[in-house]
Amino acid sequence: MDKILNKRLLRDLLKNFGRYLAMMLLIMLGIYVVVSIVGSAEMVLRGTENFRNKNKVEDGQFSVFIPLTDKELDKLTDQGTIIEEIFHFDVRQEGDAELRILRWHHFCPSFVPS
Repeated sequence: MDKILNKRLLRDLLKNFGRYLAMMLLIMLGIYVVVSIVGSAEMVLRGTENFRNKNKVEDGQFSVFIPLTDKELDKLTDQGTIIEEIFHFDVRQEGDAELRILRWHHFCPSFVPS
């Protein structure tokens, strides 16, 4: 009985060789695409993290009306965030021009941009 099944299996493989070859190539191509996408996603995530750590990229900016207390600063910096005070603001002009207004520390200590 086993001999008959083996002969039939071999005959079926030879008869439909193109179909099985195409199916095998399609499966290999699918595996290649999935592995490539996962590998490239991992490399993009690692590269972004390394770039951010290396260059200390600014993640955001916020304004406050009154200075933050030490307790509030500690709460913000607990996760390793670095808070830097910026004493300027930018005003868009006509076209692509931008005017940066800086705080004058000695003569106007209470200046708060609106």
